[in-house]
Amino acid sequence: MAKLMATITETLGRPSIVLGEEGRNRKRVLVRVQEGLDPERPVKVFAPKVGLPLVSQDDVVDGRALVRISTEGRYQRGAVGSVCVLDGDPVLVAQGKGAYGDAGRIGEWTDSLILMSPGDVLRVKPCGVPAKVYVWDGENLKILAYSEAEFMGVDLRGSTETARAELTELKG
Repeated sequence: MAKLMATITETLGRPSIVLGEEGRNRKRVLVRVQEGLDPERPVKVFAPKVGLPLVSQDDVVDGRALVRISTEGRYQRGAVGSVCVLDGDPVLVAQGKGAYGDAGRIGEWTDSLILMSPGDVLRVKPCGVPAKVYVWDGENLKILAYSEAEFMGVDLRGSTETARAELTELKG
């Protein structure tokens, strides 16, 4: 189904993908991963009606990618990291949240697992740094500065914070 572009770690003795942080104004999310999963082979995502999504092995290659995108950037008062859709229909599989400061109120960022199809384009704005454009072409994830995206012909109209499209959530 999809190419996996996230790091698998051991959590409580089980393989998982960890998103976000623990603590005040933060949210840590664990995405379950099938035992013995080969990250070089395609994966699929199962979303139960209740509980956490499960990433498992698949034999079908369809050009999609399961991508982890964190908007953690530079520590800066009032900074908010965000991801928005410029083109296509990427799907939000799971999302954690991180924050700056002991109480988590200096700034905040998201840590997302997103299923991207060929042609999907995202605007990713990490905290305190310029936004980038993420383009999935079916084989590679291209991370471009705005000038590079314009040069490649990516439509950046509506790419401001106030005119963004939200990610569609994965439904069970």
